[in-house]
Amino acid sequence: MIVGDELLSNIVKYGYKDIKGDIYIRLLYNIDDKELILTIIDQGIKFNPFSVNNNPIKDDAKNIKEGGLGILIVKQLMSEYAYNHINNKNLSHLKRNLMTKLQAE
Repeated sequence: MIVGDELLSNIVKYGYKDIKGDIYIRLLYNIDDKELILTIIDQGIKFNPFSVNNNPIKDDAKNIKEGGLGILIVKQLMSEYAYNHINNKNLSHLKRNLMTKLQAE
């Protein structure tokens, strides 16, 4: 839920800031590999959210600037993530292996 909320809110806020378009969402559960697979396709502005250079927070919370923290959370929660831009569409593909534990940085 957190990953979907973060990615979709970024698409709406930034990708469709000055344009309109559709967003397609597919969520699959692979019972054999015990993993969730999330695919999001949008027609917004071309942008790879996983290319954002963000590091874990090391400063005091008062010094945190807006932007990039949500994607950092997405990267930490998911086992794999990838981005492609095909036929004027952004494709974000994410996997979360449900058998592995989350690791704190």
